[in-house]
Amino acid sequence: MFVVKVKIIESIKNIEKHEWNSIVGNDNIQVCYDYLNAVESSSISDYEYYYFLVYEKNELIASLPAFITNEFCLDTPLVGTIKQKCEAVRRFLPSFLKQRVLFCGCCIAEYNTFSIKEGANSKKVVEILLEEIEKLSKAKKTKLVIFKDFIKINSDIRKALESSKYFGVYSLPSTFVEVGWDSFEIYLQNLKKKYRQNIRNKINQSSKSGAVEYEVLDNYDDISNELLDLYENTYLKAQVKFEKLEKDFFINLNNHMDNKTSVIVAKKDGKIIGFMLLVNSHDSCVNVRMGMDYECAHDHHLYYMLLYKNIDYAIQRNMKKLYLSQTTYRPKLELGAQLISLMGFIKHRNPVLNKIYKFLFNKLFKKYEMLANSENPHEDLKDLFPHYFNNSSGDRKISA
Repeated sequence: MFVVKVKIIESIKNIEKHEWNSIVGNDNIQVCYDYLNAVESSSISDYEYYYFLVYEKNELIASLPAFITNEFCLDTPLVGTIKQKCEAVRRFLPSFLKQRVLFCGCCIAEYNTFSIKEGANSKKVVEILLEEIEKLSKAKKTKLVIFKDFIKINSDIRKALESSKYFGVYSLPSTFVEVGWDSFEIYLQNLKKKYRQNIRNKINQSSKSGAVEYEVLDNYDDISNELLDLYENTYLKAQVKFEKLEKDFFINLNNHMDNKTSVIVAKKDGKIIGFMLLVNSHDSCVNVRMGMDYECAHDHHLYYMLLYKNIDYAIQRNMKKLYLSQTTYRPKLELGAQLISLMGFIKHRNPVLNKIYKFLFNKLFKKYEMLANSENPHEDLKDLFPHYFNNSSGDRKISA
């Protein structure tokens, strides 16, 4: 007989680090204890944090982070004409597509997964979690529940979600590069000729436009102000805006993650003009956020150069995968990146509205499903998201 108990805690600090990490797995750096502690300790929107813990015979067998926000715009992941229409409606109806939402998953993560102990009955564990999520949703008066950007949803878990009236929607795909080369030069040799030549041209053009130095810092506490300013530049220009970070996020990540975080900075005349913030597991690297000085970005191909440095960083540290985040697909695909399908699972507690939302979301996010399942994503991007190709250089189409 499968007998378990579920606890809900309101701070990651209310569980021992070794216990939480015992079922997370080595690759899931963005749901490890230290990362969640850094996120929770930071000023991020109006988020209220919760953590579901499933125990069998006093042993932790599953866990799931969650958070509640008061006014989430359901059209946040959209781009292009549909996004513009939603924003136009909101000028007259400010609450249009805004909801108080209970999100399951980490708020700032490349992707989310269920952390379930190997050998446990995943379908029953998820069914029990869904019952507790329903109770919390009612208690906190959130009528909408969203599982945010999940991967590795097996058939048993999907059945459990669908049996509880959740419907699946494709989200913005993420991207990753398989890092299996001995050097950056060997990596270049394995790219298509036109992409390899494009990279060499950008590197040469950047060098001719003036000296920019690139440096990897494992401690970046003392430059958090500069990182924030550059991040805000990129955030304001982004076509897709998720939660806005503050200075304390950079400080907390630096202080909590020990040797599992770095920042690649670009400097011109001693001034930081760009960066990429990274977190690392034992064999993978995740690009968390970036920022640039846009007065320098175009001439120095700054975004591309930071991507090249990120790939070189992963190669030198013998990483297997480098995750490059959602959006700005064109330059990433040209670097040899692959797409990762991300799924959201959504449920409105009102059955009628749930059916309406299912119809609406499947229509709004159809392009993401087509892109995620594309056999030739680089070509299909031109048809599905033509705005990514409006500028031939790509340097000014950066998203946060």
